Amino acid sequence: MHFLSEKRFRQFKIQRFFSATELFRQEKRCRGLEYASRGLESLTRGLEYASRGLESLSRVLEYASRGLESLNRVPEYASRGLESLNHGPEYATRGLESQSLVRESIFYGTRIMFQCFNAQNQLIMTKTISRKDSEFNEEQEVITSTTQKNLSVWAIDSTWFSTQVLTAKSAWVTAWTAYQDPAQRTPLITFTKTKARETYEKVLRILIQILESNPRVSDEYLRAMGIVIRDTTRTPVKPPKSYPEFIIDSSIIRCLIILFWDFGSKSKAKPHGVHGAEIRWAILDHPPVSIEELIHSGFDTRSPFELMFDESERGKTVYFCLRWESTRGDKGPWSEIVMAIIP
Repeated sequence: MHFLSEKRFRQFKIQRFFSATELFRQEKRCRGLEYASRGLESLTRGLEYASRGLESLSRVLEYASRGLESLNRVPEYASRGLESLNHGPEYATRGLESQSLVRESIFYGTRIMFQCFNAQNQLIMTKTISRKDSEFNEEQEVITSTTQKNLSVWAIDSTWFSTQVLTAKSAWVTAWTAYQDPAQRTPLITFTKTKARETYEKVLRILIQILESNPRVSDEYLRAMGIVIRDTTRTPVKPPKSYPEFIIDSSIIRCLIILFWDFGSKSKAKPHGVHGAEIRWAILDHPPVSIEELIHSGFDTRSPFELMFDESERGKTVYFCLRWESTRGDKGPWSEIVMAIIP
């Protein structure tokens, strides 16, 4: 019995040895598989980095190719630069010629502009061109023929008159003559007549402005040409007779908003000739006896007028009074004095 037990014990030990050996081998296999997996992952990353390296190398070669291409173009651009440099004196000469022409154009343009608009301190006159073509034709004939006879006396630029006025007049007369025959009046002839009048009318209006502003042209000549003197006396603006009516909005903290309009008016518009409202106010402990006690002043051309106050002024009483002021600075009567509490 003792022998069998020892034998079994040896077998048991042998089995345990083989079991431990098998476990050790299995553990080695698992670690081997794990290291193999990590090796494959590292190999994959290596291939990815190699691919990126090849891509970067490809870009480097592309940029190198572009650099060589640009380098090859340098002689071409240098040649163009030299060619432009050779053309420089020619362009400079043309620039000087253009500058001379510009100065000449500015001179004539200023001269014509002066003739057109030097009527600031003169009587301003007007000529209403008739809408009917027949009346327009008669008017233009009187104006142009009278002006042409007095070009030198009235110091009007004869070159401008010939190239602008007479050229536009010739086109109008030709188109208007063709339009007179109803049997031959086609849409094209009507269109040509309309366009000719548009062009001629613009030039004729400039001529009328020159005649209006020219002190050498007497009123008799202007009336003979149908140019009527316009009354330029400005209607005097009377001092305001009414006073502003207003309410005070205290819905915003530390702020008072004054909304004002003309007394008794349903509209919010200011009276005619009024520039704005003068606002007087002051923070007082008692109602003011005189307007002079309202030491602060403001002005607003349109409602509302907004006043901001400090935190320390909250709860204090403010007194307001308003009056209109005209565009000429004339003052109107004061309104009633109204009080408000600073919110």
